[in-house]
Amino acid sequence: MKRSPPGPALWADPPRSGRIRGRTRRAAEQTVRAWRSTGKLDDADRLAVSLLYSAADLVDETRANADDSSYVRAIVLGRATEVIRFVSERVAGDADGPTLADLLAEVGDGADAGPGD
Repeated sequence: MKRSPPGPALWADPPRSGRIRGRTRRAAEQTVRAWRSTGKLDDADRLAVSLLYSAADLVDETRANADDSSYVRAIVLGRATEVIRFVSERVAGDADGPTLADLLAEVGDGADAGPGD
């Protein structure tokens, strides 16, 4: 009688795609849901939302990969931040109040100040 080779059975769950659904992706999904609930998203924003999700996935995958250097992580985070700024300005740019880019610029300006400034 011929035996089946060792390995997963035919009825086993399919292998994971390798995609890590981490906190950055979850936060992006929550943000998109909030934008949708307030009517800030329309069909023209599909590409921007897709870019946001891709950037979030890349950040999560980079954080989960222990083989990536600090330099690689910093580059990925920097590029993802650019995408987040773009999407936020695209979606919420005409809303009242500061955009995410404005808030990030303020944080950056504050980081340059020394103690007691």
